[in-house]
Amino acid sequence: MKLKNYQIVFIFLIVSFFYYYSQSHANENSFYSTTWYLVNGNLSKIQPRSSSAIEVETWQGSISQDETWDKDYIITGDVTIEASCKLTIKPGVKIYFPKIDVDENGIGDTDFIVKGRLNCQRLPDKKIIFTSYQDNQQNKDWAGIDFRSQTGLLSTISNAEISYAHEAVDVESQNVTFNSCYIHHNL
Repeated sequence: MKLKNYQIVFIFLIVSFFYYYSQSHANENSFYSTTWYLVNGNLSKIQPRSSSAIEVETWQGSISQDETWDKDYIITGDVTIEASCKLTIKPGVKIYFPKIDVDENGIGDTDFIVKGRLNCQRLPDKKIIFTSYQDNQQNKDWAGIDFRSQTGLLSTISNAEISYAHEAVDVESQNVTFNSCYIHHNL
């Protein structure tokens, strides 16, 4: 069977479309990093001319497989733990949220959304901290932790500190346990 020129062009266009679509949506449902620059305690997306600028890795996106965090993270966009997934945060880890207020309503826009399972259990001398990344920390620097799981999986936050959020914790979920948490400077 011999293909005609218009058939070859049509096949090429279909293959090109699917390749482009898969590449443009490759990171749509993934947790990914971006590069920001830290200058005098402030984050900037634009690389400054200052020699004192430090390049930092920041994170945002969806967590679509079980994951364990054992280092500090700077979160610059919504983070969503998907329904079938579990995020375990190890003792001593700090999760920082710079104030990003795109809609200029005075409330940080970054949410930490739990549709699956979140496990934060610290050791007595190594607490897990969710807080603002601003020099002059204020309540409303970030949105807060939103539990939206309907899976029935248990999320546990033990001996953690949550501070400087608009609404530290919003539970619209089943099976969330808080134990000896220090929640302060929130609305």
